[in-house]
Amino acid sequence: LKGALGTNRLKNDFDILVYVELISPAALVDYPVAIQGESGDSLCLLYRLTSASEKQLSLLLVHLYAKLRSRGFFNARNDSLATLGLNLCGWHRSLSRCRYDGRIVSGLDRAILEEEKQN
Repeated sequence: LKGALGTNRLKNDFDILVYVELISPAALVDYPVAIQGESGDSLCLLYRLTSASEKQLSLLLVHLYAKLRSRGFFNARNDSLATLGLNLCGWHRSLSRCRYDGRIVSGLDRAILEEEKQN
């Protein structure tokens, strides 16, 4: 599968394998990043890029993870490239604003409110 849906599907598969403990979080040495996703947008913002391929975004995610780990962030037993990708997604959503139920909220708050509404 190509495009964001295909890449996000692969990313979700990795997330599930880690969640059900079929693979260790530390075993992830590569992780898919979609071009048109919040994690990819965050990486481009952090690295001051206007665009990047999925392979470049994946390499940037690995680079950022290694830099953060070298500075004492993230726990090797529990955190992984997936954790960083999720954090980047949340950070990007927190930067955007939208109208939800008659008020202005961050994109992250909107996603949380939507999830709460479904449960």
